[in-house]
Amino acid sequence: MDIDHFKKINDRYGHAGGDVALRLLTSTVKQCLSRAAPSAIFSRTGGEEFTVVVPGFDLLDAYSLAEILRERVSTVVVDVHSSSFGMTVSIGVASLSERDATFAALLARADEALYDAKATGRNRVCKSLPKAFHAFAAVG
Repeated sequence: MDIDHFKKINDRYGHAGGDVALRLLTSTVKQCLSRAAPSAIFSRTGGEEFTVVVPGFDLLDAYSLAEILRERVSTVVVDVHSSSFGMTVSIGVASLSERDATFAALLARADEALYDAKATGRNRVCKSLPKAFHAFAAVG
């Protein structure tokens, strides 16, 4: 999960504004996960990038949860310096498969899906599908 256009938030509202956005995103996601997926592991992976791991969720469950998170974040209002703004997130979703030799491979597939979400307009969720499905989808 990545906050869309986070650099613009920092540029316009300063790092203090970016920090407020990060804190609100974190509290919103934690609150949502506590209800929808209490076993989820939520972590900050990079500057404005976050990872959610949910044991026992398949790809469709993970996609549904990601859509809930995306929608919930889009309703957050960030108040900074007598100004307010909203934010959106792009999310890439992957489910553990036989081709994932390591956890890093799973994260790499989720990251590819995240970049697809950004490249296709942001404020969306994209799934990492098995290669066989990609071949079928391209032919069918």
